[in-house]
Amino acid sequence: RSLGVAMGEVRIKCRPGSSARIGNFYREVFKASVQVLDTSCRVYTDCEQCLVFEEDPNAEAPDAYKTKQATRGYHVSMYVKNWEAVEKKATELGLVYHNPRFVGLDKTLQGVQFRLLNITDLETGELLLMLEQEVGSVQHRNCPLGKASSA
Repeated sequence: RSLGVAMGEVRIKCRPGSSARIGNFYREVFKASVQVLDTSCRVYTDCEQCLVFEEDPNAEAPDAYKTKQATRGYHVSMYVKNWEAVEKKATELGLVYHNPRFVGLDKTLQGVQFRLLNITDLETGELLLMLEQEVGSVQHRNCPLGKASSA
């Protein structure tokens, strides 16, 4: 079993021209606060987490998660207060991902956690980045956020 680490900020490389559209994805699907800069965007969840997408001409292809062995298996866990609304929107858009490695686990966690894989341009459907994300409620028993400060 892997141990989770509550990281407040994670930086992720993306292709040039994609960061603002990635920010729009999170604004629409997660209702996240997004700060778009010239070549990056900062996505803030309502749980003190920040994903920073930085454009880099040397970034892997958007589908590298699936096509390049070295990028398989990594993922981020995000916790949100509005979990039901995010899950509903992701389901409506066909974005919920069922990782074949965790078939039984995904079924066990229905109603408290789901996964996303494809970050897409919501207007064109273009794949911007594959990033496996576990999305859970802050009420989830495994949510590490705030536990260190409250202990």
